[in-house]
Amino acid sequence: MEEGFALWANPSSPHGEGRKAKAALEDARARIKTALRWDGDVIFTSGASEALSIALNQAKAQPADRQRGRTRRGVPRGAGCGDVRRG
Repeated sequence: MEEGFALWANPSSPHGEGRKAKAALEDARARIKTALRWDGDVIFTSGASEALSIALNQAKAQPADRQRGRTRRGVPRGAGCGDVRRG
């Protein structure tokens, strides 16, 4: 983790430091996906509110028949709103 603090540049920047930061970010995503045995996207957010908003919007976008009675990976549990159910 200390290595990550040394990478100060914006990973979207085209310069050398930005490319190093982007490579480290993509490496972190790949390691998290491997550790969790996850084949979906890994999204880093700046905080819980942003993460919860993304999760709830994704859950809302699912067809109703896929929502009933199923746990969707990626929707945070215990995020302060309880179970989100439709139907």
